[in-house]
Amino acid sequence: MEGSVSYAGHPVDRLTLEIISGSILQVMDGFLLDRKSQGLSPKILQCNSQELRDFHDYLAVLQVEAIEDLTAELSRRYPIQLAKRRNSGGCHVSYRVNRANTYWYRGRRRQAIPNPENSRCGLIWLADQR
Repeated sequence: MEGSVSYAGHPVDRLTLEIISGSILQVMDGFLLDRKSQGLSPKILQCNSQELRDFHDYLAVLQVEAIEDLTAELSRRYPIQLAKRRNSGGCHVSYRVNRANTYWYRGRRRQAIPNPENSRCGLIWLADQR
């Protein structure tokens, strides 16, 4: 097939490839677009956007831009840093938004790659903290 693309040895469409292997900002934008298409309220969208922007800013300071460079350790340090300036309720809001983003991202990966356990993803820590 002309123009076919593969990731980890499996064929995927180009849009999915951009979402699963692009920058962290692309993944977050994809998540927000998905939430907007579901008809969530403007306040929830604004909250999600702000929380993801804060997480992205944290990662930018650490010079982490590609989704492949995000490790579980970096993700786990974020709530610790956040707790220095927010109360537990504010930290929980951030946790829930980032967890939803993680589940969405992992779902996209599962659709694109039959065996995602072969690929490393630092966002998995959020889903495993239940």
